[in-house]
Amino acid sequence: MTMLKTIDGHSSVRALKRYLERNGRAAATLCLNLGDEREWAADMDATRRAHGHDRKRGGRGRTRFYEHFVVSPNPKDEAALDKDRAMGLAARWAREMFPDHEIAVVLHDDAARAGYHAHVVVNCTNLATGLKLQMGDKDQRRQANRLQRISEELGFSALPDLPARRADRDARTSAERGMASRGEASWKEDIRRAVTAAGAVSEDFASLERALGSAGYSMRLTRRGITYFHPDGEHKATDESLGRAFSPSGIEALAPDARWEDFPSEVEGKGALSHFSADDLARCLRTIRREGIGSLRGFDALKESVEGRLAAARAEMREVAARLASGGPEELQVDLLGREEALVSELDEQTARLSNLSFSRHVAATVLREAEEARSAALGDTGREGFHGVGSRARASNGEREGRTERNCSEGERESAR
Repeated sequence: MTMLKTIDGHSSVRALKRYLERNGRAAATLCLNLGDEREWAADMDATRRAHGHDRKRGGRGRTRFYEHFVVSPNPKDEAALDKDRAMGLAARWAREMFPDHEIAVVLHDDAARAGYHAHVVVNCTNLATGLKLQMGDKDQRRQANRLQRISEELGFSALPDLPARRADRDARTSAERGMASRGEASWKEDIRRAVTAAGAVSEDFASLERALGSAGYSMRLTRRGITYFHPDGEHKATDESLGRAFSPSGIEALAPDARWEDFPSEVEGKGALSHFSADDLARCLRTIRREGIGSLRGFDALKESVEGRLAAARAEMREVAARLASGGPEELQVDLLGREEALVSELDEQTARLSNLSFSRHVAATVLREAEEARSAALGDTGREGFHGVGSRARASNGEREGRTERNCSEGERESAR
């Protein structure tokens, strides 16, 4: 299993850089959204100062300057002994979790345990929005779970997902459940029903607001999620208090897959995208057509099916290995070896398929979101975003991105990080 450790940074990144590179211990370095990789710490400090994110804004505690993550694969994994694969794991996770932040990934050779581990340094300033990184328990759980799934896809051992807190499974309080058992509904339940009904007939964030408004409800998007307001004017509730289904990602599932029929043209025209290559877009389209996928939820259903096949194949592989170890007639051993070979092939095929589905879904969702943002901007409604972009902000333009390109230490590391 791959372990993830999270450490808050409360001072200049330069001290951490000196530690990570001391005595030549850095086996490789990869920089994302940064300029000169030799000066990544100075660049992070400058970005943070420019946005005022190194000054205390009130409240308790110290000011967070950056997040420092340690990604440590299981030293027993063969993949952990491969520098390129270890860097690829950390780089992919960092890209997915913090696409709009300055990131430095520094790889260390863990001589004490054998194998490699990576230090991922994420600057607190979001380059696309100018906002400061905010992380709560839900964010850290999501980051840890995603690392395990990426580890599994790339051939590392993995842990099962961390269990959701009660609020993620059923946010209803004991008082609400008691009212429900008596056939009564609380004001929170009124909001849940109104949002569910409005979401079923809405295609984007603006139409959801209108549908809720016609019933006397309202909603406001914040940095931490969505706040809903009851018509009585006295009650309001956050999406966390209502339940996972009422978060930005949950609302997306309520809505029809608007504009999916336009997806091929959005991809082929690239729309507002600047960070996907033509090869990436073509790969996404091939996957959609080959797999017969008709929606984002179609991606999710297919991924779940593939994950089930992988789990079954792994279970059978363990059983075959145990039977081979126990010996037996030569004819049986030959049959088992043949079955083991077939299972290895099946695991390789389905693992590659799952990785391709995950990548293509990310591309598809981003294309739809950014195309919707572009439409909203063209209509002069830049303050509202489609379901595929609820909670996000417009990304930086090409001009703003100039000079912040990804740089690697070597061509070999560039290939491994893809």
